[in-house]
Amino acid sequence: MNYKLYRSLHDIIHPSISRKNISNYEIIMNDEVVPVNIFYPSINTNVYKAIIYIPDKIKKDDIYIELAKETNNLIIVINYTDKNKLNDCYKLIKYIYDNIEGTGIDKNDIAIMSDYAGTKLEEEVLQKSMETHDFSINNAIIINPNESINNSIMNKNKVLVITGIDSKVHKNDYKKINSYLSGFVRGDNLATSESIYSLINDFLG
Repeated sequence: MNYKLYRSLHDIIHPSISRKNISNYEIIMNDEVVPVNIFYPSINTNVYKAIIYIPDKIKKDDIYIELAKETNNLIIVINYTDKNKLNDCYKLIKYIYDNIEGTGIDKNDIAIMSDYAGTKLEEEVLQKSMETHDFSINNAIIINPNESINNSIMNKNKVLVITGIDSKVHKNDYKKINSYLSGFVRGDNLATSESIYSLINDFLG
């Protein structure tokens, strides 16, 4: 995959440079490069909210495009390496928080989101940010049918755990919940997707 190389977050967040709903970028941070995919809510429109996505099972661009459109958020998907996944995610998120001023997006309107195995990585990022005070994540969204969230994270952050249609952590009926969420991450269950978009919009306000 070919990536455009940028040092300015402003050029990425304001997509006047692109006539597409999706662009690939490599962001340089203190001589380190992290590739990301950017999905815009609409073409040539300023955006005021962003979701930084730590992916696992969601592979289709169409799902991210719909997520951007249905929630009216800029979606920044981190293409982290397995070897340095925590470092890649943490440094990119810190870079975004450090450089967001002047882009039209307030720090309070940034959310972190993940699915399945990515949720454990999201928890590690949340935990580290609480310990270092490098940045403060106001909104965290976790899509995982069988994830028990660390209480300290739940107490310190605003967290939406999507584990089923009623958005509660279930220990029972795992197969039903897993099937429900699998339909969303595959992009083949419209009713599931609409329910999840509604949950996210209600959560983010």
